[in-house]
Amino acid sequence: MFTKEDLEKIERAFSDKPNFETSTGFTGNKKTKKDRENWVVGKHRRQTDHLSNKQRKQLASLHQQVDEVMVKNSHITAKDEDKLTKVDFKKGENNNLGAFGIHGTETFEKYMSVTKTFVKYCFEHYEKIEHISDIKPGMYLDWMENMMKNGRPDGEKYSGKTISLYSSAILKFAESAEVAGGEYQRVVELGSGKMKEKFDVLRDQYKSRYTKDEYKRGKSKEDADGNKLHGYSHNDALRITKKANDMSPYHGAMYEVLSYGCPRHDELLGIKWRQIDAENNRIYLDDPNQTKGSRPRFIPISEKTSAKLQGMMDLGLAKNPDTRVWGSRMTKDDVYNLTKHLCREAHVGYSGVHDFRRAAIERHTNEIEKNLRKGKMSRSDLEKKFMDHVNAHPKLNPIEAKREKKRDENGNVVYKQVRDKDGNPRYHANGQPRMKADWVLKMVDGKVVEDHRYTLEEVTGWRIDKLINMLTSQILGHNRSDASSPYKNG
Repeated sequence: MFTKEDLEKIERAFSDKPNFETSTGFTGNKKTKKDRENWVVGKHRRQTDHLSNKQRKQLASLHQQVDEVMVKNSHITAKDEDKLTKVDFKKGENNNLGAFGIHGTETFEKYMSVTKTFVKYCFEHYEKIEHISDIKPGMYLDWMENMMKNGRPDGEKYSGKTISLYSSAILKFAESAEVAGGEYQRVVELGSGKMKEKFDVLRDQYKSRYTKDEYKRGKSKEDADGNKLHGYSHNDALRITKKANDMSPYHGAMYEVLSYGCPRHDELLGIKWRQIDAENNRIYLDDPNQTKGSRPRFIPISEKTSAKLQGMMDLGLAKNPDTRVWGSRMTKDDVYNLTKHLCREAHVGYSGVHDFRRAAIERHTNEIEKNLRKGKMSRSDLEKKFMDHVNAHPKLNPIEAKREKKRDENGNVVYKQVRDKDGNPRYHANGQPRMKADWVLKMVDGKVVEDHRYTLEEVTGWRIDKLINMLTSQILGHNRSDASSPYKNG
């Protein structure tokens, strides 16, 4: 499987001190338990150099209160049969209203970090903030306006997406305070309807709305013809992966998985040796809380990558099947720094780690369309691929009440006007109202029909473009057919 040179590179990669020389400081050196115990976030990194010891203790106390409030509103627990999921906490029928509580580990960490940044801002800029209940709604508006007006410390403007994230974090903070109750009750005012209206006025004033262009995944860049592109292209990913393989097959396999299987950053680092199914060319992400929303799935990998990972297992490198393949040796920062280095080596603009998902979707879509044109893949093959994904775990294809298009007495489909989240009717550019089919519960003999969410019979009735989009969305870890749209250019 491996050449003598490959074996030497693998041996170096798995040593405790490979000492790789990179342009970004990535060494590959394994951190010992002692290294982790001695690593402390200093005052400079916390940006508290200007505070006295007493003030730092007061700020730490405020942050501890944030911990208490947010934890009370967290529903992140191990999966069991009786566990309520995010669907059970929806705020009404309109999905735009969100759900009560915090249900994802990554979301919890983001909201916690943003809220603590906001509390720190209040502590630094206002007097007598001795408890988080001393924070007034006006302070929240001042903080948001400061970010929209002045931007980042380097002068770059905050994107509308970032502003929306910060606002969502504070709204969830207010919701959490309502759950905690008691001494935290005054914090609830931060999420009042009045504050939302004032925040919207500020967003319009500073043009900080989340635009459609920002919805595209990846850092924007232009090609030779001036077309705006986002993230890594498939060719970019190939060039980066080649440089990673030059470092070692171990690192090369990681970027092959990233640019073909679509794992998120955290999901990649959580992959364990026992989750690799080299025989079927897939990796199962099925541990509790391993994926976003605890949505178990498998990610596809190429035969070449399967053989490479199996070869490393045959070498005895996977001594403990529960050991994380890359996460046991690399931190998030390590992956960031290595990716930046490889981008420089490959002469590719760095666009984060998440954006390999865009390259993967381009690759899968192009391969599917090419194979369909050349007759190497039939529609039934595509349908089977999709059903394989949704049947990989009961949670992906649950039993539920089936719905069908509503019809009048003549058998014609009944349409209704599309409305936005506020209930206002939407229109096409030509002024014509947007319409969509009205769906109702499917009934047989007076009983609601229940079946799997996806059945082969229904899938065979989809248009080919919807089938491709649904398949790529499943690979990404989503259910909606439009989930892959943000990862596409054009």
